Amino acid sequence: MLAFYESEKAGADGIELDVQRTRDGRIVVVHDENLERLSGQSLWVKDLSWEELCMLDIAAHFPEHGPQQAPALDDVLDWLKTTSLDVNVELKNSVIPIQGLEEDVLRLIDDRDMRHRVIASSFSLESVIRMKELAPDLRCGYLAKRPKRADIRCAIEHNIDAIHPHIFNVFRPGFTRSLLRRDFTVRYWTATTERQLRAASRQRATAIIVNDPAQARAFLRKLERRN
Repeated sequence: MLAFYESEKAGADGIELDVQRTRDGRIVVVHDENLERLSGQSLWVKDLSWEELCMLDIAAHFPEHGPQQAPALDDVLDWLKTTSLDVNVELKNSVIPIQGLEEDVLRLIDDRDMRHRVIASSFSLESVIRMKELAPDLRCGYLAKRPKRADIRCAIEHNIDAIHPHIFNVFRPGFTRSLLRRDFTVRYWTATTERQLRAASRQRATAIIVNDPAQARAFLRKLERRN
């Protein structure tokens, strides 16, 4: 939760998070399917109970922040309701398919009447399509390192709202413009340099996902003053 608190303080418009399901059915916010990089232990989220996951420090390699636990999605959504932030919920089901994850996540969103505050995304186009079928009014985006033409056509056919490409695609001539002309929302991930931020901003990308929102906002303000 610490990163989310800091993002709000930094003036971010929203946060991005990844969700998976524990062995006993809890929807949790954690990036990696295997927790070795985060906790130092080679454990899979899908094999752990909620109680077992809570016992792990998922910031073990960043001791300066103190011990951190993976939060449950319902707790994050409850906190978000006290803020003005939107949230991009990535369904982490492309490497390890999670049957029914879309329904579980949507239930938590609807329990709090938060469809207007949420964007659902996934590297699994099938999952994005499923979520759009369940909730036609929910903003849904297809995540891709390098979107293929066939995937873009499929997204159009299924009324997917957005394409979320890797930031390197911002340097492909005409790429952003072609998506915007097809009425897609374009959210780039993850911009880490001023060159990337400048390119995405000048191409009028809808949103830019970053690791350091304070630094990114400061640069974009400086860019606006120059223009």
